[in-house]
Amino acid sequence: VKLAYYQLGSAERLIALAKQNAESMRRTITTTQSRVASNQGMASDVFMAQMESRRMENMVYEKVQSRRETEIELNTLLDMPLEKTWP
Repeated sequence: VKLAYYQLGSAERLIALAKQNAESMRRTITTTQSRVASNQGMASDVFMAQMESRRMENMVYEKVQSRRETEIELNTLLDMPLEKTWP
């Protein structure tokens, strides 16, 4: 039970970090698009930034799913309803 609760807290921190990274990448895309619009960058730079942004968004999704799986595990261990969410 202690391990599952620790994993839940760890997952929450990883989700927050992944969201920060995804937001940073969105800002990078905007900057890169502006550079391309002013002929100071290449369109391939925008494409690469968009691909990286999608990868980061997928990472956020995976971390959220992992957190939910840990919640289910903790609920099972504590004989709680599986739908119960933890703060």
